[in-house]
Amino acid sequence: MTASVAVSDGTGARFVVQAAPMVLPPYATVDTFMWSAAPGQDFLVDTLTVTNPPGQTAESLTDFDDLESGLADDVQFVMSAANAAQLGYSSDCGVDPTFPSSLCPISFGQGLTVDGDSANHDDRSVVSLAPGAKTQITLSYGPVLDDVAPNLVSVYFDDGQGPPVDLSQ
Repeated sequence: MTASVAVSDGTGARFVVQAAPMVLPPYATVDTFMWSAAPGQDFLVDTLTVTNPPGQTAESLTDFDDLESGLADDVQFVMSAANAAQLGYSSDCGVDPTFPSSLCPISFGQGLTVDGDSANHDDRSVVSLAPGAKTQITLSYGPVLDDVAPNLVSVYFDDGQGPPVDLSQ
């Protein structure tokens, strides 16, 4: 696991987030449905542990798990511009103005699919996290070429209000 990072969403809710090491399996399981990648491709998959610190109010997880779209709206998989150019993802560089030109949010546009959320019981319309509680949210993107190594991709939180925060630190 990486270090925990404090983030704040667009409404001012604060969370502590820890990203697991990125993995690249040849499949992703979304809502119990398995998606398989073609030969030479994999999915990028990461699990975030999101904690609502004690002493706060219950907070919505919509920025991490939007149940209407099935996406993690404020989370992006990102690689350096140099790696993006080498791997064929340079068209993603400079698309999102909140990221510096040295970073390319490769999941911009398509978004990250929420494969699982341990706080989402009974498919509620809004998932809330009680003070002191945590959830594990598994996100996927792809398929991508199997040339993309896990160490080339970072996970960022971007609420659109401030600079993006690297969760892979």
